Amino acid sequence: MNEIRILVQFAAEDLATADQHVAQLHNTCNRVANTPGCLQFEVFRSAIKPRRCALIEHWASEAALEAFHVTRGARPEPPAGVTLVREHYPYQTWEA
Repeated sequence: MNEIRILVQFAAEDLATADQHVAQLHNTCNRVANTPGCLQFEVFRSAIKPRRCALIEHWASEAALEAFHVTRGARPEPPAGVTLVREHYPYQTWEA
């Protein structure tokens, strides 16, 4: 069973929109983090470019992620003034 990593990068048009979006993501993180199969669901904000943030998801399997999508329904669209880039790949660690 392969774990899944999702990275969603957000960029807001202005700081107020970014603040509002991060607050919404915070509420989402609190709810989704307790979903079965969810190992991580957190939002991080750039210290250098505060209009940017990233949502990091780590799921136990593709099946756990799909089950979450079924219960959640359609993937929400980003709010007005926010663009996103989504990455989805098998979770792999690298040891130096």
